[in-house]
Amino acid sequence: MKLLALLFLTSYLFFACDKQGYKSFTETNEFGEVVGEADPTDWIADADWKSGIEDLIASECELEGIGNSETVAVYPAFPNPATFSTTFAANVEDSCLMRVVIVDKYNTVYSKFCRHLIPGNNLLDLDISSFALAVGGRYRLYYAFLDESDAVFYKGHGDIVHV
Repeated sequence: MKLLALLFLTSYLFFACDKQGYKSFTETNEFGEVVGEADPTDWIADADWKSGIEDLIASECELEGIGNSETVAVYPAFPNPATFSTTFAANVEDSCLMRVVIVDKYNTVYSKFCRHLIPGNNLLDLDISSFALAVGGRYRLYYAFLDESDAVFYKGHGDIVHV
């Protein structure tokens, strides 16, 4: 337990000096409850992304059966930090497509995928142990929600920590 605490503290201090905006994250328990300070920039709509992110998240996804949802609520990934898996949740009013890319502070892509979402709550379990993430690493999950015309109507990010 002391080793885990030391590892977490070391990771935190390393990233506290980071200039890419990875200074904090929203810490949650396995029930999705915020148990530490919430990062006010995580898990909300982003007006703009830094250069190159839209190119990273772009992918060819099947749009058949996609509706015209324009209302989205996203929730912090839980648990965070995570050892093996974390869950990302989104609530949409109509079916839509979600594109996701997980990157490090250098924009190295660790995972990239699309999901069709149905109206209501959608839980996306991420097996972070399969993404070759470094223990103690902090990663950014960018997400974009698209309508039937392939237009982004909501985008944002959240930071996850692998312990």
